[in-house]
Amino acid sequence: MKNPKIFLYKKIKDERGYFSEIYNKKILKKKFVQENLVFNKKKNTFRGLHYQEKPHAQGKLITVIRGSIIDYICKVQKNINYYILKKYKLTEHDSKWLWVPPNYAHGYLTCEDNTIILYKVTNAYNPNYEKKINIFREKIYPPINIKKMNIIISHKDS
Repeated sequence: MKNPKIFLYKKIKDERGYFSEIYNKKILKKKFVQENLVFNKKKNTFRGLHYQEKPHAQGKLITVIRGSIIDYICKVQKNINYYILKKYKLTEHDSKWLWVPPNYAHGYLTCEDNTIILYKVTNAYNPNYEKKINIFREKIYPPINIKKMNIIISHKDS
């Protein structure tokens, strides 16, 4: 799949809680090589926008285990003056996975304390091919309306 896509998974609920089949290779037909779990202590934590260049470009399949996020992605293209941003709301209650194809930058803003994100990637991380788009310096449309003083962000991302 060359374009971003939302997948819904079923939750079978009863008095004990619920059961979900959250990934089925027959449906997605992607080869994932790694799975990552990210815990974010505080609301307004921003991570991203990150991507890896070829030959280590990564497709990502993202869901929220606890809490909620605003997920931001944009296609990485050479010789452009600005990035076109798409955003998606993902929560622990909506049963969504977001597919982020290779050659898309990805980041998210947490909307709640103690948010947990789970994602699978199609290629191993390689720090020599990692790139980022600085949300405060790059031309992004529509702009991410986040003030630097209102978010928790790493030095690397700011």
